[in-house]
Amino acid sequence: MRKYCVFLLLIILITAMLTACGQEGSKLSEITEVTASQKRSEAKNVYRAHDPSTIPDSGYVEDELIVKFKDEVDEETVKAVHDGIGTTFIKKITAVDNLELVKLPQGMTVKDAVELYNQDANVQYAEPNYIMKGSSISPNDPYFSQQYSLYNDGSYKNGTVGADIKVTEAWEISTGSPNIVVAIIDTGVNYNHPDLGSNVWSNSKESRDGLDNDGNGFIDDVIGWDFIGDDYLNPTEDNDPMDDYGHGTHVSGTIGALTNNKEGVSGINWEVKIMPLRALGADLETTVSAVVAAIGYATDNGANVINASWGWSDHRSNALYEAIEAALKKNILFVAAAGNESQNIDYVADYPSTYDIDNIMVVSASDQNDELASFTNFGAKVVDVAAPGVDICSTVTPYNGSILYDCSYSGTSMSAPHVSGLAALLWSYYTHFDYAQIKSMIKEYVDVFDEDYSGKLSSKGRINAWKSMSALWAAANLVATSDVAGAVTINWTDRATAETGYKVYKKEGEGDFWEVSELSENAESFVDINTGAGVEYSYMIKAYNSIGFSPDSNSVSVTTVAPDTSSGGGGGCSITGVNEHKATRFDMLLTLLPFIVYFMLKLRIKKEMKTKIKE
Repeated sequence: MRKYCVFLLLIILITAMLTACGQEGSKLSEITEVTASQKRSEAKNVYRAHDPSTIPDSGYVEDELIVKFKDEVDEETVKAVHDGIGTTFIKKITAVDNLELVKLPQGMTVKDAVELYNQDANVQYAEPNYIMKGSSISPNDPYFSQQYSLYNDGSYKNGTVGADIKVTEAWEISTGSPNIVVAIIDTGVNYNHPDLGSNVWSNSKESRDGLDNDGNGFIDDVIGWDFIGDDYLNPTEDNDPMDDYGHGTHVSGTIGALTNNKEGVSGINWEVKIMPLRALGADLETTVSAVVAAIGYATDNGANVINASWGWSDHRSNALYEAIEAALKKNILFVAAAGNESQNIDYVADYPSTYDIDNIMVVSASDQNDELASFTNFGAKVVDVAAPGVDICSTVTPYNGSILYDCSYSGTSMSAPHVSGLAALLWSYYTHFDYAQIKSMIKEYVDVFDEDYSGKLSSKGRINAWKSMSALWAAANLVATSDVAGAVTINWTDRATAETGYKVYKKEGEGDFWEVSELSENAESFVDINTGAGVEYSYMIKAYNSIGFSPDSNSVSVTTVAPDTSSGGGGGCSITGVNEHKATRFDMLLTLLPFIVYFMLKLRIKKEMKTKIKE
């Protein structure tokens, strides 16, 4: 019997120790809970609910609201709150816990919505989605205030505020690249103009030594070529494409005048290479052979874009058609002016605009009020977009005096370089795109004017550099963390404005990236649970839509957390660091221990009784 007492005493002692340990863990849990509660309470003091009476009548998105729910509120309750007020969930704003963007029902004001949400006990706060105006880049060029086509504040020529191509916003993404070449097939270019300077193309494989160093068939073509000389009927070609009229120089300045240099005008591209190819005389006349030869030169010498601010309607040229087709095969976008005869070129021939070649992009002229110019040609089948072409400020050559700038040029000749300039700007950022994708980015993301442009342009719109450039703007600030064994969380800033969704890529160690997930639009986070513990992974993401993929985001690397194999240690009783699942098993042990003791004693007693009976 003494053995039973010792056995029972030992079990009671173990139970007491475990119970004490459990109580110690319970106290730790209580302390942790109190601390967390205090922190939440302190945090709540920072929030100040919006008083609807203090909300202005404008300056925010009219049909949206930002709502933050309290920490303990579950998803079902969140949905019930939205449903009760009648709002529609748009997305979670992952930078802040429990923060959501919602769309208001028709007829509900932002002020009313704020009041309704703030009356709900589950809501931390609700506030308008205020419109924050960033500082668009404003260059210091003296004539910039007169370049309404780039930034229209309504002060020039009685213009309409915002009737511009929004390039100052687009400059936040890129200001151009010296690797993009735009061929100017025109009256030449004043390559000595102080506001064109280093943006004029130079043939690095050639030198002025009387030899054809690069073997391209043109001797000393250091800065392009003159295909007509003094007489386009009997041309004496040479290596001096100097502009003796001003038209080609004006076109060039719109595309790539040096910008923010305190000189003259601003170009759409701060950096670009303008290839001077003289194929029109001072009387703006030329021959098919001259322009075909110029297109061939541009095609063979690295042009990305050809600007053709010229055309005629008399005769169709097979040679010109084939030259443009050859440029297509070299991935060159050919930008053509629609013409200035106020006619519908869906039904009247105008070359090269009406050639059915995919790389041609045809441009009509708009004015400072976003109205189509009275002189412009148009055509819902033929013409792609409109761009400013009335009273355009740009560089010229002092062919008739000493002026270097002129703000009186009008015509689709002035509209085309706005599109060529935008194409170059797009290519400086979307370096992986082909001509068709660049064309689609321009045409798809215009400012649409159904009333005035419908039936006249296939896009029904005027180009918008910001929309085009930001459509697939690469994600920023990608970070990766691993706080739990076997899982990685990545977060980023969604900057694309017209993406269909995001694709997530990862690689292990020094391997290659592979796609691991496809996410919806506006996504800003992803949790990867298909990982091993203690392994290094790298991640990268891309936005995508029907046109293509964004440039790559930054890539990040993280080593996943290894499994927790630590013990309490040390002779004392400790549950510090025990995870939730371990704590649950510990509680279950405490609960079952009395029953275990009872059955052990019962079995022991039965065994002794059987032994006595046998005796």
